[in-house]
Amino acid sequence: MAGRWLLHGILVMGGLLLARPPLGLGAENADPSDIEFFEARIRPILVKHCYACHSSQAAKVRGGLLLDHRNGVLQGGNSGPAVIPGRPEESLLIQALKHQGRRMPPGEKLPAAVIEDFVHWVKIGAPDSRSEEIRAVASPADKAKDLWSLKPLSDPVVPVVQETTWPRTDIDRFILANLEAKGLKPVADAEPHVLLRRLHYVLTGLPPTLAERERFLEMWRRDQVVAVAQTVDELLASPHFGERWARHWLDLARYADVSGATAPVAYPQAWRYREYVIDAFNRDKPFDRFVREQLAGDLLPASRPEEKAANLIATGYLALFHVVAADRNPEKRRLDIVDEQLEVIGKTFLGMSLGCARCHDHKLDPITTRDYYALAGILRSTRSINNAKGDFGSGVPGIVALGKLPPTVPVWMRGADGGVMAVRDDNEIVDVAIRKGGDVDRLGPVVPRGFPVLLTSKPASTIPRNQSGRLQLADWLLSPDNPLVSRVIVNRIWHHVFGAGLVRTTDNFGTTGESPSHPELLDYLARRFREYHRGSFKSFIKELLLTRTWQLSASDDAKAQAVDPDNRLLWRAHRRRQDAEALHDAMMFVAGRLDLQPATYTVPETFKGTGNQGSTMHLAIPRETLYKRAIYWPVFRKDVPAALDMLSIFDMPPATSPCGTRAVSIVPSQALFLLNSPLVLECAEALAVKVRSDPELTTEAKRIDRLYLLLFGRQASAKEQQQLHSFLSTFVAQLGDRPDAYDVAWTRLCHTLLISNEFTVVE
Repeated sequence: MAGRWLLHGILVMGGLLLARPPLGLGAENADPSDIEFFEARIRPILVKHCYACHSSQAAKVRGGLLLDHRNGVLQGGNSGPAVIPGRPEESLLIQALKHQGRRMPPGEKLPAAVIEDFVHWVKIGAPDSRSEEIRAVASPADKAKDLWSLKPLSDPVVPVVQETTWPRTDIDRFILANLEAKGLKPVADAEPHVLLRRLHYVLTGLPPTLAERERFLEMWRRDQVVAVAQTVDELLASPHFGERWARHWLDLARYADVSGATAPVAYPQAWRYREYVIDAFNRDKPFDRFVREQLAGDLLPASRPEEKAANLIATGYLALFHVVAADRNPEKRRLDIVDEQLEVIGKTFLGMSLGCARCHDHKLDPITTRDYYALAGILRSTRSINNAKGDFGSGVPGIVALGKLPPTVPVWMRGADGGVMAVRDDNEIVDVAIRKGGDVDRLGPVVPRGFPVLLTSKPASTIPRNQSGRLQLADWLLSPDNPLVSRVIVNRIWHHVFGAGLVRTTDNFGTTGESPSHPELLDYLARRFREYHRGSFKSFIKELLLTRTWQLSASDDAKAQAVDPDNRLLWRAHRRRQDAEALHDAMMFVAGRLDLQPATYTVPETFKGTGNQGSTMHLAIPRETLYKRAIYWPVFRKDVPAALDMLSIFDMPPATSPCGTRAVSIVPSQALFLLNSPLVLECAEALAVKVRSDPELTTEAKRIDRLYLLLFGRQASAKEQQQLHSFLSTFVAQLGDRPDAYDVAWTRLCHTLLISNEFTVVE
């Protein structure tokens, strides 16, 4: 595996592979996240600063340059193309924005951060959601009518299949019916040791122990279906389930232990929200309650002090916002924070970006500017409290304390007399005026607090004048008349169980997102999650795991590969490289180095951002922290400390926006890290000592078998035994007379297997 990664790295560095082709892509071909970047960061600037002189509506088009459609940007004006996708340094638009010769806009230069956004946009190929030419723009109502994700949930009939003996569940029948329609068949079932490792990875993020393996195989010999069901129940009851699945939610909540990317300030109480999420998954808190607590926990009734404390901590979901750089205008800063909170709510629950409607009606999805400011009023009437140092949200100092609770209450609910991260209704409940073009000083009509009118089939309840509306927002999101939320959440769960969503763009159910591979199955699951499972994550996950579809092997089939190379029809299991946290935890676990006790702390007390940009690169991380599960490591929004490099190298997303689907890259730095990381080398040495010091392992063959059982859940084949014996003898011979030659050889052997493809990839 390492060799394959290194070869890929050589090709990349040699310029033979390109991450993105510089095509000037439209919405139909570009990555949805890139189109979203254009809509949020590029189009509003063009509208505000460029259209007056460079659009089809301008009184006089200057220089023959039109910037209000895609071809206008690419073809340019009298001086040539305005943008050369992939080459910002050669693009006339970038030169003009930097005031290198030409000056755009003619007066004051745009802020450096805005110019850098344009540079980034050109680098990634200048994706542009607008059509090639100016066309009539569909009304928001037309967009809502045509968008599949906004149609009411159907009540599909379970299909009849030809191969009646194969399915175990109705979910299998939906899958098999689509395969049969294409003339395909599922591959064989997975072997038991493969299935056990996959179960542990999905549910706990930790490998099975030898005892767990033996118990599973014994049950498997008696009854395979019962063996899987009982193992699923045991893993769902493990406290490690909450640690694994909380990480998925924290990606959406943009959880971090510091305020922002520039000049970051520590959030010393952020860890309490992390613990709340872990606890919620372990307690199997119903989805509707989980949502209400995070959006309006401070407004919910509580019968016990610990329930009140948990409800309050849950609202950290809103208080964990990504603080922007200091702004001289406090109202702009406040609205920027509201915009960030709305973006998180929109992507997390609706699978739609709301931020584009801050400046104009959403150009792609059925969300109007009026809808945006109706929602903005709810959060503008909400005060976000960070800690005793003050209130980032409203500029008014405040403290929200937990009060005194007995030692029997979990530690994350106790203490924090100086205040916790939470929200509460502001003393001043206000409706917000539309800001024309997103400009805080250009006021339009005031919009009553409310909800997007085109996203549900029925009107929402009215918000009382003396309340922010957060409780009503939760009710609106969870209403049976809102089809988006149910579809989005079951797709997220499916994504983490199967490795890819039925809708692969998990955060984008809008017009630029993908359509579902199995639309009837998606609606079937949405209804079943709400009506049968009553919002229980554990019950729903178990149903998915007990399908025969999930228990397929990852083996290839030439015919299916030719028809469905992306495995959208699920004729086999998806192979998955372990994510950063699971890879760290698995290595430490098999080496006997992982401390499985929870951590009740956040960033180190010595944390202090350095330099103007608040760099954390050289921040010292306590050694004991690195031995905890990676979910307990501090999270920074920028410049991950070198001690935590594994997270960024293996694609942990930046904590600046919701992320439902992590990127999976293959780059040289990953292979180099695994080859040279002191932590990985320490695991290899500890694993070698662990195997060689076991008195039961009296021969080399037994030690090698034990190593394979620990790492891969299987015994070594005869060929592998021969290869590893040869490896050890050759390595020892090359070291000559060194007294520790045998120790070094075993450490190198363990290191080789620890970073092998079979260990880092789950089939």
